[in-house]
Amino acid sequence: MKRSFIGSGDHSARQDGLALQNPRAQYHTALPFSRPYIFGVFRTPDILLLMGMEGGNINRRKFLQAVTGAAVLAAASPFVPVNEAEAASKKKHQGAKAKNIERVPGKPYPLAEKLAFSERNYKNAERKPWNNFRAMVPKGLKIVPQLLRFDVPPNISGLIKGANIIGSENARRAGRLERALRFKNISDAVEFRYNLPPGIILAMVMQESHGADMNPNALNDGGIGLAHMQPLLAQEFGLETYKGNAKLKDRKHGKALREEIKGKRHDVFKLAAEDDDRFNRVLNLDAVGRMLATHMGSAPPASPALNFAVLRYAGRHNYSRYWNQLSKRMSELHNPAYLAEVAAGFNARNKSLKINGMQATGNLPPFALYLDAFWKQNEKGFDLDRYKKLPAYKPARSDEALRTWRKDLIKT
Repeated sequence: MKRSFIGSGDHSARQDGLALQNPRAQYHTALPFSRPYIFGVFRTPDILLLMGMEGGNINRRKFLQAVTGAAVLAAASPFVPVNEAEAASKKKHQGAKAKNIERVPGKPYPLAEKLAFSERNYKNAERKPWNNFRAMVPKGLKIVPQLLRFDVPPNISGLIKGANIIGSENARRAGRLERALRFKNISDAVEFRYNLPPGIILAMVMQESHGADMNPNALNDGGIGLAHMQPLLAQEFGLETYKGNAKLKDRKHGKALREEIKGKRHDVFKLAAEDDDRFNRVLNLDAVGRMLATHMGSAPPASPALNFAVLRYAGRHNYSRYWNQLSKRMSELHNPAYLAEVAAGFNARNKSLKINGMQATGNLPPFALYLDAFWKQNEKGFDLDRYKKLPAYKPARSDEALRTWRKDLIKT
């Protein structure tokens, strides 16, 4: 398989898809390293973000008020340092402007803008009408390994074991968010490109893989990727699969994928460059976006476009359950109060978080530090900046989906 792949070497990681430096690795990378972190008996990394929804039931201003206005949530706010949470809550800064949310000197990490789900930038975008996106695989995206060293190991809710996430119900719910949100900057870009409801692809990632990008599907029949794709479906939408497999279900292929992941020591960059496009985070989620866009355009006139697209993705027998689970995941993503509650737990568990020599601070709380590290890894490692410059499209009936998704998927 021909790939734009820079660097060679190996590193180890857990099923969650962490890229950790190995002492023998010789990757060309923009991230500085001084010494390797040897992965021990720790749970996988944390990431919990707060998100608002622009143009829906919760706009950005109300989202910020919800996060900063309640004393019980003050410690959870990504905009208020943990050590100042008590003082901030006493002042009860309901309705605070975004510029007043950070209460420490210096330049804070701009989470308010980065974490909002918004359709605002959809409106003025130049879009090409299109219906069939099967063959439109993004070309020329380079793979440049970006390694992360966790000097202080992070702690995540829930535990990935096999294809499942285990723990209490609360831990499982939080764990899906914490893992999947590592890839929000990719899903945002894909949703924008194909005029899709904000959050829909990230919700599918939560449902499919729990956000563990190198964890094969539960049936072990060949599904892999952030959004699990079977070999046949991947090839239908232009992705190259391991050894050219084009079967709908293949347990031998599933076993071979597990062996290849282990053999390459969970190196997502080598797997994406040498074996299978489904390991490429950008190409995998772009294929999901193209799939939804294509199926919305082929929906019968009497069928809701988004429902039909999900039906085609999940299959007739799984559709009802899948839609209900998708609704739960979307409702969680668009619930600021719930996300704030989980964020408080993350900050409390990870006060000493340190990544690539950088320590969490008041201006950069633990989950913001973690988020920023993975977002940069996505941007530099999978050429996300170049992807964002590709043409945007207006699939048939996509505007209909944008009008109806809140009513159909968000449960209060």
